[in-house]
Amino acid sequence: MFPEFPKSKKWEKYTSLMLEIKELVLYLTSKCNKDCKHCYIEERKRKRDIEELSIEDLRWIADNIKAKKVIFMGGEPFLYKHISEAFDLFSDCLITISTNGSITDKFIPLIKKYNVEGVQISVEGGKKETDYLRGEGTWDKCISLIKLLKKKKINAYLRASFWEGNLSTIREVVKVGEELDIPIALFPRVDKPPLSPSLTRDLFDYALRHKNCIIALPNFFQYIGKRGRCSAGEERIAITFDRRITPCNMDLEYTIARVGDDVSAIKENMKIYVDNFKTIPVECAGCKNASVCKGSCYVAKAWLGCPLRYNVTVENYIANYKLDREKVYEKAEMLTDFMRKVLVC
Repeated sequence: MFPEFPKSKKWEKYTSLMLEIKELVLYLTSKCNKDCKHCYIEERKRKRDIEELSIEDLRWIADNIKAKKVIFMGGEPFLYKHISEAFDLFSDCLITISTNGSITDKFIPLIKKYNVEGVQISVEGGKKETDYLRGEGTWDKCISLIKLLKKKKINAYLRASFWEGNLSTIREVVKVGEELDIPIALFPRVDKPPLSPSLTRDLFDYALRHKNCIIALPNFFQYIGKRGRCSAGEERIAITFDRRITPCNMDLEYTIARVGDDVSAIKENMKIYVDNFKTIPVECAGCKNASVCKGSCYVAKAWLGCPLRYNVTVENYIANYKLDREKVYEKAEMLTDFMRKVLVC
């Protein structure tokens, strides 16, 4: 064991100038081999006028932003021409990579080399909706990829989008997760209206009744007795393929800076964002979780359908279904650990 020498004042001054956060979401490229009907990237940027972070951009990011967890997204990040360099530059971080499921065997050695924490594979509410929105055959390819990654002992999970129109078919995704013994992360469709409080509660209860199922919303974690809150602009930022720095990976229009800007100015703009947007919605007045949760996800307008303001808690759930309290809280701890290590929300 080598002795740990004290850091020099020069080193301390350097690290104090860095932006320290927990989560960094990198949209490496706009390039993609899919034509998803609901994609936020216009077709020309996916196919012809490709925009990407350069190697110089990546180096600036690595030199100026210190993150515990990094999530690679796109476009399709495995089509990014500097993907190996990206893994190398952020090898000291917990790395998760999000894919549309079209990657091939050739990327497996790269994933294993850098001990990637998790591979996120995106689907919709079951086979029919996935193939309709993402292209025929996408669902089967995603399931095949999950099986391949499991065989190679690589952590993988399915990310599915929920809204009122697919709550019945989302069960197909959860069933596959149980059959393959992989986590399922359910995200709200931010282009759709939020669920009603009763439907939200039903979804929360459904997730708790099924193995490895998580709702990627801060108020879900408040519901299960954890300190759920949106970390956008405080502990998490996103950087887009056109070099913009945004506080929220679900709302890429709000720009606080660009790659190469003064770090102190970025910190100040993050504070301005938090002071202006991280406020408690009037609908949450009286909710005991409001001071921490602050309305859950503002992009998904989650507070409009939040059951917590009606004093609904996991204790009600335990009592209603006559469940083992210890096992429920054990699952809550497991879900929180999964969110902390792998998931981006």
